[in-house]
Amino acid sequence: MRHKGSVVSRMVPAGKVPHHDHFVRIEVGGRQVLFEKVKYESSRACGIERDAGYIYFMDRIIVA
Repeated sequence: MRHKGSVVSRMVPAGKVPHHDHFVRIEVGGRQVLFEKVKYESSRACGIERDAGYIYFMDRIIVA
């Protein structure tokens, strides 16, 4: 593992696809509602969805 600023890069063997953890940050009125990995249930509970092409999107923010 090498550190580049605040980003950690991993050496990936030839022919392998690198793995990325994607995060979502939701702020409403200057208040942070969510900062989490998109794959977690808490992200889905706030309205994060994934389509058939593995693209994450949000139509509306759900604040419980």
